[in-house]
Amino acid sequence: MLSTSTPRGDVDLLMDELRKIAASGNSEQMTLPPGVYNSPEIHELERERIFRPGWIMIGRADQVPEPGDYLSVDLLDERLVLSRDGAGELHVLSRICRHRWMPVCEGSGNARILQCPYHAWSYDLDGTLRSAPDMSDCPSYSPAELSLVEIRFELWQGFVFVNLDGRAEPLGPQLVELEREIAEYRLSEWRTVWSRDYGEMPWDWKVMQDNGDCYHHIGLHRQTLLEMWPLRLIWDKPNNGRYALTGCGTAEEALGTDADGNPVMSGTFEPMTGLTPFQRENLFLIYIYPNYFIAPTPTEMFVARVFPVGPGRVRFITDLVAPPHALSDPELETKAEQGGEFLDTINREDMVACTSVQASLSSATATRGPLSSKEMCVAQFAAWFARQMTEE
Repeated sequence: MLSTSTPRGDVDLLMDELRKIAASGNSEQMTLPPGVYNSPEIHELERERIFRPGWIMIGRADQVPEPGDYLSVDLLDERLVLSRDGAGELHVLSRICRHRWMPVCEGSGNARILQCPYHAWSYDLDGTLRSAPDMSDCPSYSPAELSLVEIRFELWQGFVFVNLDGRAEPLGPQLVELEREIAEYRLSEWRTVWSRDYGEMPWDWKVMQDNGDCYHHIGLHRQTLLEMWPLRLIWDKPNNGRYALTGCGTAEEALGTDADGNPVMSGTFEPMTGLTPFQRENLFLIYIYPNYFIAPTPTEMFVARVFPVGPGRVRFITDLVAPPHALSDPELETKAEQGGEFLDTINREDMVACTSVQASLSSATATRGPLSSKEMCVAQFAAWFARQMTEE
C-alpha cells in the first residue's frame, strides 16, 4: 500500500535526480527514479508545473458534431464540458454553475440548454446565462458577469487541447514537424466511432507513458502483436522534445494491398490511399506529452486519453477513430466492435503490466534502470519530464 506522504528529504533527493537528468538530457539513457511515480508531493508539483500550464488533450471536436452536443470531461480539479452552440461554434467551458457550484451537466448528450439540477439556473451551450429563478432582488446579481467560465483551447488535427492557466505558448507551432510526418493521413477529417472508458486505474500516468515502447512486444504482446510488428523493425524519430514519435514496421508476410495495389498493413477497415510507402507499412505511436497517444494506421486510429487523479492513479479512456471512407461502410458497426475487441485484448495485457509495475515501485530494490535502443521514446519522455519539473 502506498504511503500517504513522502519524507521531505526523499523529495529533495528526487528533485536533485531530476535536475541531473534535465542537465544531461538523459544521455545516460535510463528510466526516471521510481520515487517520482508514487509521491504525493511530486504529484502536486506535476499539477502546477505540467498539467495546469501545459496543453492537455480532452477529446476530439467530432465527438460533439451537432449544435447542442456536449461532452463532460474531468481534468485535475476542473469539471469541464466540450460543447457546440446553436451556431455550430465549439467551446470548452467550466461546467460549474456560477451560483453554488454544482455541475450543470454530466456525461454526454444533446440539449437546448445546460441546466443546473440544484436550483435550475440555465445556460446556453456557449456558456451564457439564460435564466436564474427569483434572483432579480439580489443586489449582486449581474447576468452578464455570470456566464460559465471559458477555458482556453486549441484544435490540432481534430483533437481538442486545453490550457488551464491560459498562459501557454500556442500549441500549433510546437507540432509543425509532427504535422509534416503525418500530413497524408488528414486526421482532422477522421471521426470517432466509439469510446471505451475503463475508469480509474491503479497506476501513475508516467507508467503509462513508459509503456509506449514497442520493445515490450517481445514479452507482453508475444501472442498478439509481435508477429505483425516484430522487434527488428522498431524505430524512433528525433523530435523537438514536445512529443515522442516511435513505431514499428509491419512484417512483410503480414502486409496486404490497398486499392492501388500497393503493399499496406491490414486492419479493421479498408486501407486509405494516398499515403507514403512508409506510412502504409508502419505503425505510428505518437505521444504528445503529457496525457495521450495516437496510433494512426492506414485503416484506423486508436487514441488513449489518460487523466491523472492522484499519485499512482489515472482515469483511462480509449477511442477508435475511423478514416472518412470507413464511415460509409455498411459494416461499420460490426467492424468497429471487432476492432474494439482487439483493443480490449491489448489493453488487458498492458493493464496487467502497468498495475504490476506500479505495485513494484515502492520496493527498496527498485532503482533507475537502463533503456535499450528500442526504448528511446521512454528515454526522451524522462528527459522531457525532468525539464518540466525543474526549469523555472
